[in-house]
Amino acid sequence: MSNISLYFVRHGQTDYNKQGRVQGHLQIPLNETGRSQAKDLVDQIGTIQFDHCYSSDLIRAKETAEIILKDLAIEIIEDERLRERNLGKHEGTPIEEYLAYKKIDDTGIEKNSDMSKRIKHFIADISIKHPNATILVVSHGGLIKRLILDIKNDESIDVIVDNTAFLHLRSENNNLEIQKMNGIELKKISL
Repeated sequence: MSNISLYFVRHGQTDYNKQGRVQGHLQIPLNETGRSQAKDLVDQIGTIQFDHCYSSDLIRAKETAEIILKDLAIEIIEDERLRERNLGKHEGTPIEEYLAYKKIDDTGIEKNSDMSKRIKHFIADISIKHPNATILVVSHGGLIKRLILDIKNDESIDVIVDNTAFLHLRSENNNLEIQKMNGIELKKISL
């Protein structure tokens, strides 16, 4: 039986976030604001005793994890399953352009079901590997949004995930329960 506590954190701000550009799998580092946000996050979650840390292998997530764990002797384990949604040829484009294209044709954009599968497999794997642990997971807004939508089983919610927002989950035998959200807003989508 596994009972783990997961803290999913979105990376700090990048220049692309500031410019309103989608990043996907692009290697975009944190900007000064993003580094400052990660340092500020330590004030909120710094008293939590993490047993392990996993991070997306993308630089903005790794850099956020490094700042959070600066004074702790915890290894950061990179995992590609924690990456942002693969946006194909749209990576680097303005958000409005990407959203307009996506409504017409989503060819080359990672599907929700594929993203859900990789998150589910990641959580199942670490639940077996680290039973009864408290784990920091540094990832991306799209992944955290997908995770919340899957837990709530409701696609009619718009999930807004700020930079360095966090989602605290408990997983008992792979049943996920939201404990706390900070910097995350849920809005019903009006049709």
